[in-house]
Amino acid sequence: MANITQRGNTFRIRVFVGTDNNGKKIMKSTTFTPPKDVTPKKAEKLAQEYAFEFERQLQRVHSV
Repeated sequence: MANITQRGNTFRIRVFVGTDNNGKKIMKSTTFTPPKDVTPKKAEKLAQEYAFEFERQLQRVHSV
């Protein structure tokens, strides 16, 4: 499950992908910037969709 945090006009998206040999969590993150002409509610929905795709992409890469 992705963690989405709004930071001003952007959204930080963090995804847990596993642990290293020492048991430390491995997190990957990205930033989503919504288009300027959308409402705050629509921007949040777009960020959730972006996070879902980002998480799916990471799962494909780390499952190989």
